[in-house]
Amino acid sequence: MKHYPKILCPRQCGNNAVIDPIFGILPCKKCIANDNVTITRTPEFVNINKMHRIQHQRDKGKRDLLQPFEGGKMSVDFAKAYPKLAKNYFTNKELESI
Repeated sequence: MKHYPKILCPRQCGNNAVIDPIFGILPCKKCIANDNVTITRTPEFVNINKMHRIQHQRDKGKRDLLQPFEGGKMSVDFAKAYPKLAKNYFTNKELESI
């Protein structure tokens, strides 16, 4: 974090504000220290491998989240994913239209 002399603390204490590239203008270090906020855990950043692994797990388990009806209409994805269960929810005419 860099200090710029022309931008003052938004809490009007007279000190220089902290300029963060992500969050923009923040209060000065003194005001931040007076807030008594402690970070118990460092933020977790997802690397590319973890991101792909998570997406793969979502794609693999996507079928488990399907519902037979979406917005009052027959879910085609549910019928294709669970053909045996689809017979319990839909008529033969509806299943033939898929």
